[in-house]
Parts: sequence; C-alpha cells; structure tokens
Amino acid sequence: MVFNVVFGIGRLLRRLLIVGSVALAAYVSAGRQFMPAVADYTQFVEEKVFELTGLPVNIASLTGSFSGFNPTIQVSGLSLLVTEAQIGTATESGGLVFDRAMLTLDVLASLWQRRWVLEEFEVADLDVALRQSPSGVWQLRGKRCVAAARSQRHDPAAGRHG
Repeated sequence: MVFNVVFGIGRLLRRLLIVGSVALAAYVSAGRQFMPAVADYTQFVEEKVFELTGLPVNIASLTGSFSGFNPTIQVSGLSLLVTEAQIGTATESGGLVFDRAMLTLDVLASLWQRRWVLEEFEVADLDVALRQSPSGVWQLRGKRCVAAARSQRHDPAAGRHG
C-alpha cells in the first residue's frame, strides 16, 4: 500500500518534470523564432512613445532576440525630438538622442512579482539637451516640466510668506 503511494508520487513528479521541460523548450523555441518579428513594430513603438511623452519620436530600428530564457530588445537610433517651434523658433533640435539601447526582460522575476522587471537596461552614446528653468528645475529643452509646475501650484508653503 505505502509502496504504491510512493511509486504513484514518483510517477507524477516524473510526468510533471517532463511536461515542464517540454513547455520550457516550447517557450524558448517560440521566443527565438518570433523575437525577430519585433522589427516590424517600429512604428507602433514610436506611436506609443508619442502618446506617453507628447514628443515626436524616431526609431531607426528595433531588433529582438533571446538571452537565455529572457527576451532582449535592442533599439537603435532613438531620438525624442523637441522642435524649436515649441520654444518659438523654426529650427529642429534633438531633445534625447541615443545611438543604441538594450532592454532585457527578466521573465521569472516578472512572473513572480506580477510586474515588468528588467534584468538589464543599457544605453550607449546618450545625448540629452537639457535646460534649467529660472526656478532651478532641470528639464528636456523645449518641454515644459508639468510635474514641477503642479507641485509649485499645490505647495502650501510656496504661497505663505512670514
């Protein structure tokens, strides 16, 4: 009786190990096969970044690959453009420009924490055009710092004088 229970548990664990191994192999295989398709989503990513920042963005290329069990996306030639028209002149200047960036998602940590967790985030050749406002707040040139303006408006100490 006890022998049958132990034998049944061993058989169940062996099956779970086989099913888990096959599922893991299928995940890695599908990921390695479909990650190169990330290149087709360059325009989609540009639109989403524009929605989030309100700034025109240009991405030269996106590349997807796998690093171990984790998907990696490489962005080449990203420039977040701040036009001088937003400041008052007609020329265009870069606000945030980098030659290359690499993002690697940590899948196990993301599943465990139920939020996106990056294993690695690397930027190469970063060029940022900043300016300092009269109040001392640093911001992307040509872009008004909304958070700083809101915090100054709602700061009760800022309105009190002696």
